[in-house]
Amino acid sequence: MALLQEAQRGRDLRCYGSPCHRPEREKKPEIHGDNRFSIPRCIEVMSAMAELSPVEKSLAPDVFLDASNREIFLSLSVDIRPMWLRRKMKSLV
Repeated sequence: MALLQEAQRGRDLRCYGSPCHRPEREKKPEIHGDNRFSIPRCIEVMSAMAELSPVEKSLAPDVFLDASNREIFLSLSVDIRPMWLRRKMKSLV
């Protein structure tokens, strides 16, 4: 009976009797995780960059799909960001 109740609660029965974490594939991904380096934060900063054309601004979010790119982008100085972003966008094409 206890096993049935555990199964109905969505628990992994392979770990019955001990704390168990769901396998990685069952975990929901964090949408924003650390907000300092989130996609919306990168887009907000990028949108304020007058140096970029509308076409560049439409391509740039693809660069931000990678978490390390987001962290690098937001860590760079303001004068380096446009050059770095343009270089990354060229590698996408």
